[in-house]
Amino acid sequence: ALYFFGQALSIDPENIDIRFKTASIYQKTGYFYMAKVEYQDILVIDPENKIAKKGLDGLKNLQKTIP
Repeated sequence: ALYFFGQALSIDPENIDIRFKTASIYQKTGYFYMAKVEYQDILVIDPENKIAKKGLDGLKNLQKTIP
């Protein structure tokens, strides 16, 4: 799935929906840094995006619980 999302983003890099899906996959598979990058990229496109802000906050809280 990440391969296809990457292909889609190469065509439309400002597609926020694909970026959310990519961030979600990264987060679910433990690639927290990559999920963070996707959320940050969303905020570059849409600085007031509440869902991306919430995603970043969730990652911060999650990383606090990982030893």
